[in-house]
Amino acid sequence: MTLTALGNLGEFIGAIGVVVSLIYLSVQLKQNTKAVRAASYQEISHNSLELLSLIISDAEMADIWGRGLDHGADALDPIEHFRWHSMLLATFRHWDNLYYQYRNGMLEKELWKSYRFMIRSYLVRPGFRDWWLRHQDAFSDSLQQLMRGWMATLDDAATRELSFHPAAEDE
Repeated sequence: MTLTALGNLGEFIGAIGVVVSLIYLSVQLKQNTKAVRAASYQEISHNSLELLSLIISDAEMADIWGRGLDHGADALDPIEHFRWHSMLLATFRHWDNLYYQYRNGMLEKELWKSYRFMIRSYLVRPGFRDWWLRHQDAFSDSLQQLMRGWMATLDDAATRELSFHPAAEDE
């Protein structure tokens, strides 16, 4: 075997080694991405449960939360208002993070859809909506834009609903 043939064989074996290394790195990268997403999902779930536990474990806070959502700050004394405001602030910070993670591909669409449903369900509550309109500047422009779109959609749907049932005002 000549030196040229040995050189060519060495280059061929080296190329195979590079291809095998790239395949290995690709597999490792996919596994790492799955691990990061799993950890992210765990953290999101943990944060969601922490927020919910503040309401679930404290009857007074649950009452404040409900009155605030239905009637806004006017239905609360100053201390209750502070607690309610703080709870909404924490909740919206969480949702702002979720939306950021979703927009950047770190939160799967399936999970975002479940949170989207929850957020939208609160938008029909007058106190919730009023609080958001007063404090939206404390959150990302992206979340503000998303919420404006959802509120416009809900407002349009309510207007259409009333236009289909003109007698509803008489009831």
